[in-house]
Amino acid sequence: MAVDYDPVKAHEYYEKHKKLKGRKGKHSTKGFSTRQKEQWAYAKDQLSQEHKEINKDITDESKARRKELSEQAKKIISQLRGRLKGMSKQEKAKWKERISNMISDIRDELASEKENLKEETKGKREQEKEDYSNRKDDAYNNIKKGKRR
Repeated sequence: MAVDYDPVKAHEYYEKHKKLKGRKGKHSTKGFSTRQKEQWAYAKDQLSQEHKEINKDITDESKARRKELSEQAKKIISQLRGRLKGMSKQEKAKWKERISNMISDIRDELASEKENLKEETKGKREQEKEDYSNRKDDAYNNIKKGKRR
């Protein structure tokens, strides 16, 4: 007996019989006393604030480093351009292309360093996310066992 598959009917069946389940958190408070629930709520709040602060520090550090790199590059480029201003027309013609190439190289290196910094920052954020999760797990387990943090 062959049964033909009808995607429309299959979808209708799915919609008719699906049962939505709520988010099942890793840290259920089922079975917790009121005191444990309060401790968990407080711990989550504190850990969340700490996590946000660490991420803010990572961002600020990255922004400061990017700004520092840009300022260094601008300073060097400005010095190179300054060399051209003091030259005669013959010297300018001789050095202009060379200095332009040097400036281009500086800009390429700056872009590369910024990309590396971006990847490094991403790695720090991922590590912090993992550390945050571990800190939450530890706090939850301590509260569940009845220990104080």
